[in-house]
Amino acid sequence: MMTNCIAHRGLSGLYPENTLISFRKALEYNPDCLELDIHLTKDNQIVICHDTTLDRTTDGTGNIYVYTLEELEKFDASYHFKEKTGFQEIPTLDSYFDLIRGRDIVTLIEFKGFGAAYPGLEELLIEKIRREDRSHQVVISGFNHPQMVKFKAMAPEMNVGVPYRCNMVNPGKYGREIGMDYLHPYYETLDQKTVDEIHDAGLKINAWGIGNSIDNPDVIRKLMSYGVDGIMTNRADVMMGIKEENLKGRA
Repeated sequence: MMTNCIAHRGLSGLYPENTLISFRKALEYNPDCLELDIHLTKDNQIVICHDTTLDRTTDGTGNIYVYTLEELEKFDASYHFKEKTGFQEIPTLDSYFDLIRGRDIVTLIEFKGFGAAYPGLEELLIEKIRREDRSHQVVISGFNHPQMVKFKAMAPEMNVGVPYRCNMVNPGKYGREIGMDYLHPYYETLDQKTVDEIHDAGLKINAWGIGNSIDNPDVIRKLMSYGVDGIMTNRADVMMGIKEENLKGRA
């Protein structure tokens, strides 16, 4: 099995994260999956942004949920890539689906804000995914584990996973007991024994990291050697290059 390349917030190591240009640039390297984060606006529109606030990644301030979509579209999401990319809107999930329409690619969608600020987001997301006929091409994720259990019950046909950062005892057993399809562990919690335990429990593994540490080719190669199912990397170009090397080595 070849480990999947998950383009974390698009090609976010080189372009402004969670923007359409970042997703378009990632697609140039043919990753297996695109990862993004969602929030709900004041007028119940799903938008793509990592933080619950605008301050870090845009020229706006404050919580996303206090703004309408029309108001949010005025903010520039290019932040320190502005000279390279020019103005970038905060994208909607609809605009993302327009971008990937007709492409055979998986989308990993992560809930932010622990669900507390966004009543009704689960129902709205399920409706959009089903409308796009992508129920079998998504993985839903969120640190609010009870919310993910709820989501799986609402949309049993969709793959759902839970991220975590701590070293867990028998994480595969835990994931199976709460009905997950995936676990999303912080990469430094993984070793061969842990990977095997999770796989033996019937779950798949998508590893993630903080900052650019997980983009290190040595880290990518180590995780691939463990047999993880996917790696969320900010440098899809780097990981796809490693995958190509591996394929040539097998030829």
